[in-house]
Amino acid sequence: MRIKTHKIRGIVLDRKFVGEHRMVVNILGLESGRRNIIMNRVNLPFAVEPLIEGIFVLYEGTNMHYLQDLEVVQYFANLKGDYDKVALGLEIASMISRYSVEEIPIPKVYWLFREFLGLLESQHVDIQKLKLLFKWLFVREMGYKPMLDRCVRCGRKVGGKNVVALSVENGGIICEGCRDGDRLKLLGLGEWKILAFILSSANVDTANRLRISDSVIRKLSLIVDEYIEFHMGGKGG
Repeated sequence: MRIKTHKIRGIVLDRKFVGEHRMVVNILGLESGRRNIIMNRVNLPFAVEPLIEGIFVLYEGTNMHYLQDLEVVQYFANLKGDYDKVALGLEIASMISRYSVEEIPIPKVYWLFREFLGLLESQHVDIQKLKLLFKWLFVREMGYKPMLDRCVRCGRKVGGKNVVALSVENGGIICEGCRDGDRLKLLGLGEWKILAFILSSANVDTANRLRISDSVIRKLSLIVDEYIEFHMGGKGG
C-alpha cells in the first residue's frame, strides 16, 4: 500500500533527540503553523538543523506526522559560522515557539522570521537592533500592537508632548487625564516616534534603515520583553 504524503514549507525552530534513532523536529509551517514532526534518523541521509527553510514531505502516523524527505530551500549558511548570530536566531526561534499556538497558521510571522534570518546573514548588522525590530514587529503581527496615537482609555489624540506614557498592561499610551496609579513607561518624544516608525514599517528591512542609539535600543528592548510576556505569556501551546 502506497503511503499518502503531503508537503509543507517550513523553517526549523528546534529539534530534540528521542532515543538513538528518532528526533522530534519543531517547525514553523507557512500554511500549517507550528508543529512537531518525527524524523527517523536511520532512514534519512540528511541532517535536519535549526534555522533552515525547506519543503518537508510528511506522512501521517497514528498521532504524529513523520518526515519522509526534505528539500532545503534556504540554509542561511552565512550566519551558521557566527556564534552570536546563531544564538540570536535560536533565541528568536524559541520565542516564536513559546508564544505561538500549535497548528494555527501565522504566515505574517513566517515571512517576518524568514526576512529576519536573511538580514542576520548580512556581514554588517547590529544584532541587538535587529532583535529589537523583530520583537516589536512580532508583537504587531501577532495582533498585540500597542495604540500609540491615541489614549487607550479616552481616545484622545496624543503626541507633541515632550514625554508620553506607555502602559504595558493597557496596551498603549495613557494621556495625562487618564493616569490613575498605572505603572507607566515614560518615553521621550524621539523614543515615541522611533517606536511608532518601527510598528508602522512594512518589514524588518524598512525599520532597519532607521538610526537608533544604543541607549534607546536598550530601553525599548526592556519594554518589548515585558510587553510580550504580559500579553502573550501562557498563550502558546
